[in-house]
Amino acid sequence: SSIKRAYHAKRRNQNKLKPSYITFLTDVEGDGDYFDRFVRHSKILGFRSREPSYGNYGPVSKNDVNVKWNLGEVDDDYFPYDKEVIFLEDEEFTSNSKGGEEKTRTMLVYGGDVWDKGGADLYVIRQLLSLHRRYPHRVHFLMGNRDINKMRIVDELGVPSHNLPGEKAPLPYHGGVYWLRGTGFVGDPLVQRQIMDITPHFKERSTQSKFRLVVPSESATERLKWMLGKTMGSVDAFEFRRSELKKERLTILNSTSSSNELLGSKNNHYSHHSYEVMEGIDLQITDEEVFQSYIRSCDPSTGLMGEYLSHAKLIIRFGPALFLHGALPFSIAVEDGSIVLTSTDFEFPTPWKENCGTSNH
Repeated sequence: SSIKRAYHAKRRNQNKLKPSYITFLTDVEGDGDYFDRFVRHSKILGFRSREPSYGNYGPVSKNDVNVKWNLGEVDDDYFPYDKEVIFLEDEEFTSNSKGGEEKTRTMLVYGGDVWDKGGADLYVIRQLLSLHRRYPHRVHFLMGNRDINKMRIVDELGVPSHNLPGEKAPLPYHGGVYWLRGTGFVGDPLVQRQIMDITPHFKERSTQSKFRLVVPSESATERLKWMLGKTMGSVDAFEFRRSELKKERLTILNSTSSSNELLGSKNNHYSHHSYEVMEGIDLQITDEEVFQSYIRSCDPSTGLMGEYLSHAKLIIRFGPALFLHGALPFSIAVEDGSIVLTSTDFEFPTPWKENCGTSNH
């Protein structure tokens, strides 16, 4: 039938575009230097120079007191870097067995864990998302544990409220985390149960006071610091984000057409510690701004991490190649003096193993 012929024609076209070369990068964890080294040594990826773009962010005049800064929101007009990742070859042609030429494509699979430890979270994720926007069918993301746990940020800290000026939104209830159960540490859910079950002295207190011993609830910032340092394995992430935000602001001030006037200097060479306040422009990044950066960048609709997760998958397969962030249940056996990895439970992650000729992801 015509439907059947169209289906087979579509499959043939897909096979022609089947990737021949896949570069795999994973666990950058915000290390911008490592990311740059990987790209520079890659035979598939590279950098090209470009003009930074700041959109509507940064001061527009010397006395601008209503300065708007990007804290991690998705904005196609904001890319404060002088280089971007590209594929070295948009299209490659290789000789086939019949003496002709067929098109092949290079691809990137990023294996997950974008943020947390390197101090350049926003830089790394913007580079990855920029490449994905330009090559959506050639850039594929996996969900790592350090990406998935960012879903907790908005859930456990709440979203920006529309309260009256000066009012603070109440923090969401937090019952602790299961992996601290029975430890007696802050975040142990059993501690909360004890607090709620003991004397009326505690029952007479406010609900917020009852939970104070379970997780930090004095402020959203303190809870975020606890979450990052004690439950996400990211002890330095809060201060790293503060430093990265400050570097971005200095870059914008140094790069705008009126930067000399804004900086109060005759040239653009300045120390990061010499200008803390420049004509009303405060370069000190407050705890509240770091908190807002995490809330905004993790927003599922408008945040950078939200966009990454919207494109990411738990498992990606191209033909016989399987990509995932984690490990499969292998067993170790010794055969003829050699160590052999075997698996008795391969049907769960690879139900297609008898027919690997089809590419799905």
